[in-house]
Amino acid sequence: PYVTGANDLQPQLEMALQPGARPPLPRFRAWGAGFDGVLGEVAAPLARRRQLFNILRRLCLVRMATKCMLQQVQGFFANAFGLNRSLFALLHHSYVFTDGLDDKGWHCVPVPGLEDLWAAAMHLPFARADLRRPLCPVLKATDATPTGGGACRVRTSEKCDRTGPSC
Repeated sequence: PYVTGANDLQPQLEMALQPGARPPLPRFRAWGAGFDGVLGEVAAPLARRRQLFNILRRLCLVRMATKCMLQQVQGFFANAFGLNRSLFALLHHSYVFTDGLDDKGWHCVPVPGLEDLWAAAMHLPFARADLRRPLCPVLKATDATPTGGGACRVRTSEKCDRTGPSC
């Protein structure tokens, strides 16, 4: 095993045909979310979103549920909407209705509650986060008080500032 020439020292690796070309990043699941390295997106796994859609379709056909069932469905939505929190607003009537139910027995789900759940189901394809989306240089936050009095705004640091059209 002696080196006989300079060519023997060169690694035998395949080179990319185009400068900057790289293999696509893998798709994987972690922490209950599905990561797509090719598209740069993270969302609840598609199989889980389809299963939630089918559960909700059956619930809307029957129009009867227990408090525990509705809480579980809302929990599934919380998992799916956790990456796009603005979608939680779709479940407002459903949360209010479920909170007022008795713990025991079956209950007829009113139309506004079903409409909230159905609208949330229609938004499941949008329940994802684009990891490559530019960040806004200003961070804004509000609270949920009835008077709406709590709001703040602050500039992000230069390190985090990736100004783009998402502002």
